[in-house]
Amino acid sequence: MNINKIVKNMNMYIIAGLVLGLIGSGLIVYGQSLQNKPMEETIERTFEKVLELSAKQEQSDSEYFEETIFAETGFSLEEIKEKARLFEEASKIFYNNGLAYAVLGDSEKSLELFTKAIDLDNSNKNAWYYQGIMLSQDEKYEEALSAYEKALEIDPNFQKALNNKGNILQKLGRYEEALVDLEKAIELNPNDSFAWNNKGNVLSKLSKHEEAIEAFDQAIILNNDPDYYFNKGNSLKSLAKYTEAIEEYERALELKPSDIGILNNMAEAYYQLEEYEKALEICNQALEIKEDYDLLSNKAGILAQLEEYEEALDVVDRSIELNDLYYPSWNNKGMILEALGRVEEANEAYAKAKELL
Repeated sequence: MNINKIVKNMNMYIIAGLVLGLIGSGLIVYGQSLQNKPMEETIERTFEKVLELSAKQEQSDSEYFEETIFAETGFSLEEIKEKARLFEEASKIFYNNGLAYAVLGDSEKSLELFTKAIDLDNSNKNAWYYQGIMLSQDEKYEEALSAYEKALEIDPNFQKALNNKGNILQKLGRYEEALVDLEKAIELNPNDSFAWNNKGNVLSKLSKHEEAIEAFDQAIILNNDPDYYFNKGNSLKSLAKYTEAIEEYERALELKPSDIGILNNMAEAYYQLEEYEKALEICNQALEIKEDYDLLSNKAGILAQLEEYEEALDVVDRSIELNDLYYPSWNNKGMILEALGRVEEANEAYAKAKELL
């Protein structure tokens, strides 16, 4: 087959795709409305006609092709190309507006605009990427994963999409797959602290805490972020290195002093070291910032270790009042009631904890 004919046939397939995307769209682009002339049957017939022309080498001259397209759609070939260009430009506008609304914190409007950008130009990898971010924020992880995969189909080396995809796979519990994407993201950009941190989190989920700590250390070298110290502390705590974990939590608190998650985990580390008074002090510090059911449950456990059972019972009841589906609170209540000699009530609390586990 002549190379010119091959190129010409390829162009016909491209134009066929444009025709399908443009006819009857009814969208307004730069103030110009694309009129909804042909119906679905016409669109299908036009596409079939283009493929038929492409298959017939002797009839695939451009003049005959353009005449056929005009007869079927009412658009000249140049008009179709121009409208395709306008669609691409409009896609960029929707994308930029989506970014603006994302900055303003309006995720619903932002998602809508990114979706419109994709509708106009599904090769807009950045629109797919940010659509993934918005969906992830709404905890629609499967949809977010699909968006990142679309972005990566367009650009397999899209480093930020690889990082975010790895993070989503982690949230979905697909840790080994997540690690593959994060390794590639780091290979593409070794200075991405987010990718190193995400890798550390995945390794931690896989109980590879020593390797996780190495990843968190690399993230910390690149960016002095409190979350990285916190995550490193958690891995150290998992290795029962409580004193070292506390040191990392302290570093995190220097940067984020009102974070109850950091304070709570620090209190847990002191608890494991049997430094109950210090654990109670930190727990109370956190509760001054926010009354939280997990903190209250932990405080009740600390008070029980200090044999302050009546106060511990009041605290754990408040924890259950805030969240009656949190099994550690019911387990702590059972332990406290048992210590108070209220065995039947203790067994009921243990049964409830077991039910929720």
